[in-house]
Amino acid sequence: MPKKSISSLELTALINELQFIVKGKVSQIYHQEKKELLLQLHAPGKGKQLLKIIPGKFLCLIEEKQKAPLRPTGFCMQLRKYLGNAFIKNITQQNSERIVVFEFEKKERYYLIIELFSKGNIILTDKNHLIIATLEWHKWKDRTIKPGEVYQFPKQGADWKKINKKELAEILNKSEKKNLATSLA
Repeated sequence: MPKKSISSLELTALINELQFIVKGKVSQIYHQEKKELLLQLHAPGKGKQLLKIIPGKFLCLIEEKQKAPLRPTGFCMQLRKYLGNAFIKNITQQNSERIVVFEFEKKERYYLIIELFSKGNIILTDKNHLIIATLEWHKWKDRTIKPGEVYQFPKQGADWKKINKKELAEILNKSEKKNLATSLA
């Protein structure tokens, strides 16, 4: 059965593998299907790279692009406006969350935030995390995702990258799950 999403640990490994595209340049952006985005990049020493992003599921490098729609979406046009010919300055994971943050630099600094949890989303912000464009608008009791709002990362649970033995023991003791594997997940 094919995987339907990526875990936090897998995402950490993936981001480490993608570090070779840092200092790469965005040459084109395609909005393939309803939620599928494709960044065509030029990576130093590696040439053309195609980064496929499906929010809520995964991101990966692919060999060939599918046929792009004749008319790009408004979201795609905004990404092209702000990120076309921009350089990738950094790729990070937000703590141990399933969120990838691409930092781009053109004349200004921009962030492309990919949420890989739940249904997922793609958000473009300025250097102050003011949302410029978003694939989908969302509103929850503690945060709002729409243009003009300041992007707030979701409230974080335990960070497995920084947790110590005592904190882990407390979390496992408080867990109402049936077994250790479920509690750790």
